[in-house]
Amino acid sequence: MVEMGIYLVQFDRAGYGESDPFPKRSLKSEASDIQELADQLQLGSKFYIIGVSAGSCPTWSCVKDIPHRIKAWI
Repeated sequence: MVEMGIYLVQFDRAGYGESDPFPKRSLKSEASDIQELADQLQLGSKFYIIGVSAGSCPTWSCVKDIPHRIKAWI
C-alpha cells in the first residue's frame, strides 16, 4: 500500500487507550486533533476518513467542522 501512497492511521481519542485525558474535549476539538495529526503526518491538504462504531462521531465532526480537508468519508 505504501507504493500506492496509501497509509492507514488510527489514533486514540483523548482519554482513551494510551492518550492523555482531556475533560473539555468536544467533537469540534476531536476534528481539530485529527486535522493536526494529518498535518503532522504530512498527509496532504485533503485526506480520506473512515469511522466505525464510536469513531463515527469524530468522523461526522470532521465532515462538519473541517470539510475543506476531507476528500471523502465512510
